[in-house]
Amino acid sequence: MSAKKLCFALAGGDRRQLAAAEALRREGHTVLLCCLERAGELPGLPHLDLREALGRADCALLPLPALDGNGALNAPLSEAAPSAGELLDALRPGSLLLGGRLPPSFLAMAAARERKALDYFAREELKIANAALTAEGALHLALEETEGALLGARCLVVGYGRIGRLLAGRLRALGAEVTASARSPADLAWVRAEGLRPVHTERLEEALPEQGLVFNTVPAPVLGEERLRLLPPGCLVVDLASRPGGVDREAARRLGLRFLWALSLPGEIAPRSAGLAIKETVCALLAERGML
Repeated sequence: MSAKKLCFALAGGDRRQLAAAEALRREGHTVLLCCLERAGELPGLPHLDLREALGRADCALLPLPALDGNGALNAPLSEAAPSAGELLDALRPGSLLLGGRLPPSFLAMAAARERKALDYFAREELKIANAALTAEGALHLALEETEGALLGARCLVVGYGRIGRLLAGRLRALGAEVTASARSPADLAWVRAEGLRPVHTERLEEALPEQGLVFNTVPAPVLGEERLRLLPPGCLVVDLASRPGGVDREAARRLGLRFLWALSLPGEIAPRSAGLAIKETVCALLAERGML
């Protein structure tokens, strides 16, 4: 537990924010909530309006992702949706704003207003923790949405970054027949070394007709209508990629495929673990800056 105690304002977000808030409160920090009123009353966690909360805070903590598709605060548990400018204007001068996946435009706006803002999702430890929870959540979805077991199921994982690699390994451990796609020779070598069937992402057509489940992790168009037509009837397609995703959603629906776009999966499946991972990352970042 840190000897220094700070005032945190947690604005917006989902149940991950609530888990992070409770963990910070248990460590003796003052924690204020705003744009989270639908969560109800929480002991020791008062709800304030945006200006009061951010005006008092040493550190303002925005969710992951910090902003929604319109550039406003990501606040599914609130009626309010403050703009990026309103967030920065409410921030007390000299305090620090931390958010997940902060776009460059937001960081530039903060600098222009002489406000300090950092993206905590740039930290590798949080990316790994988030990838592990996403992979676990993808397995949960697959088991819920399919009538068969993963044992012997033919699965394709598109993309072999953090999420793809962790998911492919977990599927294989459960007895699935796993094909994984990648673009780089090094990643394809890792696919082979880990006992999986490799396919280059540019040649997905070779693997699609035999799959029962497809998991996409690439946040760019990789599964358009032509490729989706190659999938067998009843195939489940799960897009794990962040916006804009990698699957043509309208085409998937037109073709009658079972399709899920699983945005913010850690917040849906394991909000407590995901929130604690964010809190640990934030505290490590603050400690490195001498604030904790």
